[in-house]
Amino acid sequence: MPNMGEAGQERSRTDAADIGGQPLSSSGWTTTDTAARALKVSPRTVRRLIDRGELEGRKVREGIVEAWEVSIDSLYSLRDKRNVEGQVRRDVPRTSDEADSAAVMGDIVRDLAADLVRASSEATELRVRLELTERAESSLREELERERERAQMLEAERVRREQAERERDELRRLLEARAEPPQSPEDAVESPEGTEETPERGEGSQEATERRSWWRRFFGGG
Repeated sequence: MPNMGEAGQERSRTDAADIGGQPLSSSGWTTTDTAARALKVSPRTVRRLIDRGELEGRKVREGIVEAWEVSIDSLYSLRDKRNVEGQVRRDVPRTSDEADSAAVMGDIVRDLAADLVRASSEATELRVRLELTERAESSLREELERERERAQMLEAERVRREQAERERDELRRLLEARAEPPQSPEDAVESPEGTEETPERGEGSQEATERRSWWRRFFGGG
């Protein structure tokens, strides 16, 4: 339990903090650890006493860390009250100790439950992120597969188009070759001078003349 000298030092340490708009205490403020030592309880029990209104407390911020401070007036008041109650219940100190132990255990259980809830929330958030990442990777793989298939289709189409163009050019050459005019018989049998017939044509004409003469003789045409 702090003596009056310690209380005076605590007042001088905390009086400056009252300027920031926090609740004021005539005797100043002290830390939860000091209050816990004065009351012979744990800092968790001190915070529980603040929540129940048995101690006056305020939150202070040091950088990014928040902490509780306890009004020294309310601390002395509660300590005196507990001392009186302790004298009345001096015959049953074990019950008081068991109650304090149960209260501390309850605080521990609540803290563990809060930690469990926080861990569960973090695990859920992590699982959601992993699912989103897996979906994004799956979508990317599907998109890459579609692009690969499209590239294959374009390549196949290019090959078919080139094959069709080659077949078209070949057919055009065949049609142009067939469309050329045939060589006339006269051109085929002309001599270099262009005046004599080939022997084959002369023989054919002679045979035709002889046939006509035979028919005339047969029918008496002479």
